[in-house]
Amino acid sequence: MGRVVEIETSAIIPSQGCLNEKSLKSIFSMLKNKKRIAPFPVREHPKKKGIFIALDGHNRCAIDDLFMGESCVFIASNSKDIITYDELPEEYSFIDWKLLRDMNENIRWRFNEALRAYESEKIPCSFKKLRGKYSFLGSIKKAEEYFGKRSMFF
Repeated sequence: MGRVVEIETSAIIPSQGCLNEKSLKSIFSMLKNKKRIAPFPVREHPKKKGIFIALDGHNRCAIDDLFMGESCVFIASNSKDIITYDELPEEYSFIDWKLLRDMNENIRWRFNEALRAYESEKIPCSFKKLRGKYSFLGSIKKAEEYFGKRSMFF
C-alpha cells in the first residue's frame, strides 16, 4: 500500500531526460503564490534502498530540488497501487477526481517503464544533473530572473 510522505529530492532520480519550461513556470508561480501542489508518484528503486524513481512530477521535483530540497510524494509499492482520497492528508483535499485519476494512470503505466528508462543510462542520474541542462535552473537567482523577480523563498 502506498503512502504520502515528504522526502529529500536528492533521494529521487528522474525517469525522463527533459523538462517543460511552461510547466516549470507554472509550478514556480504556484509555489510563489503559496498554493498547495499535489504529491507526485514515485517508486522505490528495487536495488538501491532509500532511492526513489519519479513516475511523474519531474518539473515539480526540479523546482523543489532547487528551492527547498524536498518534495511531497506518493510512494507506490506496485503498478496497481493507487492513491485514494482516504490516503491523502487533509491539506490535499483540493485534489479533484480528474487529477487523482491521472496520477493513478501514471502509476499504472509508468511503474515498470520508469525503471527501464532510468536504467537506459540516457537519463541524468539526479535532478540536480537534469536541472543542469537548463541554465536558468542553475541557481535560485537565475531562476528568479528567468521567471520574474518574485519569490516566496526569502
